[in-house]
Amino acid sequence: MPELLYHHDSKVVDFVRQILADDIDDFGECRAIGVTHNGKIIAGVVYNHFYGRDIQASIASTTRKWANKAVLKAIFQYPYTQLACSRITAQTRGRNVQAQIFLRKLGFRQEGVMRQWYADDDAILFGQIKSECPWI
Repeated sequence: MPELLYHHDSKVVDFVRQILADDIDDFGECRAIGVTHNGKIIAGVVYNHFYGRDIQASIASTTRKWANKAVLKAIFQYPYTQLACSRITAQTRGRNVQAQIFLRKLGFRQEGVMRQWYADDDAILFGQIKSECPWI
């Protein structure tokens, strides 16, 4: 059973950065929630670029087995309940179809394309409004 990991931001950030190595140089000021199984991090969400009503989320995992209802509720409560955000923004590479499908399953909607955002690919921009979040 996956367990949540709080107050270990640098550990979770390192995990997420390692998986998203080509996409993230520096998250800047951020907070993170990890998901562990048998003491090992298997997923992480890094929240950064907090603008009061909006926050960016970067999600990475090594398995699909982390995303149960209790975990999803916890990772969405942080921005929507604790920070009182009205939306979350996420982006992924245009070629990363699996990530796009996953974001849609989480309740995000595609909002745009940032052409040539990455050196070798476009970025697909996703957003989720608090009232549309199925997890809280």
